[in-house]
Amino acid sequence: MGAGNSALSKGAAPTSEAEAEATFQALDTDGDGVLGADELKAGIAKHGKLCKAKWTDAKITETICKFDVDGDGKLDRDEYAAVLADLKDPRCWCIPAAPRNAPGQWEYFLSHVQREAGIEAVQLQSEWGKKQCWLDRNMKDKSEAAMHEGVQGSNFFVCILSDSYFKSAYCCKEMQWAFAAGKKVLSCYKVGSNVGAILQEAPETYRAAISAIDSTKLDCSDPDYFEVGLKKLRKAAEAAVAREAEAKRAEAEAEAEAAAEAGPGGGSSAKAKEEPATGGYEHGGAKKGGASAQAQAVVTVFHKGGAAGAEQLRAFCVAQGALPDNVMVSDIGTDEVARDGMWTMVRASGAGNSVNLPLVAVGGPHISGAHRVFFAPSAGELDDVAAALAGDEGIRALEAKQKAKEEARKADLARRDGDLNKGLVDIRLAWEGSDEALARHPGGIGRVAGVYRKEAAQAGGRSVYTKAGDERSKLHFVESHAMWFVGPQPGKASGCANASDAAAAPDMIAAAWEVIRKEGGGWVGAAELVARRVNAAAELESEAKERLARRRARGVVVFGRPQCPLSNAFEQLLKSHGVKYKAVNVDTCDAYWDMEAAAVKQGDPPPKGALLPTIDAGGKGFYGRSPWEHHDMMKALAAAREAAEAAE
Repeated sequence: MGAGNSALSKGAAPTSEAEAEATFQALDTDGDGVLGADELKAGIAKHGKLCKAKWTDAKITETICKFDVDGDGKLDRDEYAAVLADLKDPRCWCIPAAPRNAPGQWEYFLSHVQREAGIEAVQLQSEWGKKQCWLDRNMKDKSEAAMHEGVQGSNFFVCILSDSYFKSAYCCKEMQWAFAAGKKVLSCYKVGSNVGAILQEAPETYRAAISAIDSTKLDCSDPDYFEVGLKKLRKAAEAAVAREAEAKRAEAEAEAEAAAEAGPGGGSSAKAKEEPATGGYEHGGAKKGGASAQAQAVVTVFHKGGAAGAEQLRAFCVAQGALPDNVMVSDIGTDEVARDGMWTMVRASGAGNSVNLPLVAVGGPHISGAHRVFFAPSAGELDDVAAALAGDEGIRALEAKQKAKEEARKADLARRDGDLNKGLVDIRLAWEGSDEALARHPGGIGRVAGVYRKEAAQAGGRSVYTKAGDERSKLHFVESHAMWFVGPQPGKASGCANASDAAAAPDMIAAAWEVIRKEGGGWVGAAELVARRVNAAAELESEAKERLARRRARGVVVFGRPQCPLSNAFEQLLKSHGVKYKAVNVDTCDAYWDMEAAAVKQGDPPPKGALLPTIDAGGKGFYGRSPWEHHDMMKALAAAREAAEAAE
């Protein structure tokens, strides 16, 4: 029931018949139409703080006896009206008027756009109980004042996000009231909604606060799916209650410490803390930070079966000053709540629809706006994570760094124009990261990297490029998706790499490339993969010389499989002749050796019907045949012996 909704508690007795009836209904808790002594006592005990001393048990009994005309020991409506008329001091009666919508207290206030999320709201009400939920369609009074009273009188504020949620003035006001009143906020969304885009439309006054709260998907199309969402909301409610209890405990401890520091009779008082614009949201169980910005950071490291790498990132954050209790590690492979929370943060940050794990999400009261997310940060990118841990000041430095990067990109475009004037019309997709980063990258970089010659054909109004040495790999634009792809069919949204960018040419692409994971299972980001404009003939000649020199210096490499008979046979042959070699398992090799195997095939294309192994013998490529002819094996052995001796 909203505070200040009592006519008499403001110092004015109920003078109208409507007010008299309202206070009578508030007191008549059993609804039998009469007021007994117990009901009057309970009403005054609950609402009569201004006059409890005047209305003793004896006074209540005396009043009933005085105005009980029919002698039943209770007051009916007329008798109760006589009591009100007899009162000369308005301050002696402090019974609140009835709420606009009974009972005035609810467990949940359901905020939603009815035409978009009405089904979800009704379904939640049916699960939680009609009397437990404030839902506008069931309220007699649907005025703005009644909505405000409903928010004030509810324990939890539940917003059901949909496309038009923040376009509704009423929904915006309801959420504003909830945060202002310090309500426990639960967020959920209608299945199919773009939560990230919706949150970007939230008013700035509480955008950070609502974005920081994990939102749960509600799918009413299937009872089992809906039950999953319901369980997550229950967990979120329990976590909110726990956070509230923890906050109260921490506040009490702080007040006790302040009182102890002030000493007996000390005149100083603890300065009231201003809550940050996050609405007080903290990840489950996280403690409030100390004086430093890093100590206020709330960090989650999401992984999927890669606990060791995630723990290293957690240790880094703690070493930077984050409180250990504020840095959590969550496995999205086993924790559905964590997985949904991760995607909520990713979408709210505007980081796209794909992730590269482990992912570090940094939030907290020291950061304005949405969480900052970092995908599988490399050693060089840990500085960016440290900047986010430092709060707004560090983020400003990070944004300055990104601005410098953008300026470098513009300079790169200017260089591109110069390249065009020099006749550089072909494209090289090159890995510009470190060899270490390439070795640990989970994607099939070797299938993508290389020189692509410009063709006369076009797709989507842009040129098509064909990879040198691999006619099936086409670099092309798909107009329907506004994306560039590397794949076999120009104009088709399929292949082994893509970039969500409608750039006029590949070397103008600003978005990060994505490649197919080597072991399958979807796309993975490859930010270090960059398209450059080159002259294919000159580039291939130079590349061939560099590769040949590297291959000669390396000696003998056998690309095969442990279970492949031909691979095993040739390795045994090399061992029997004392030839040193390196064996590479093509099923488990990293991206670096993927590219090296591709280089062998590009330098010496395999004949039709070739099988494993692929042998790099000092810059010469040999391939297994079925059956592998003795003559071919001896040629490969001779080349391998020469290559091994030259390498030594």
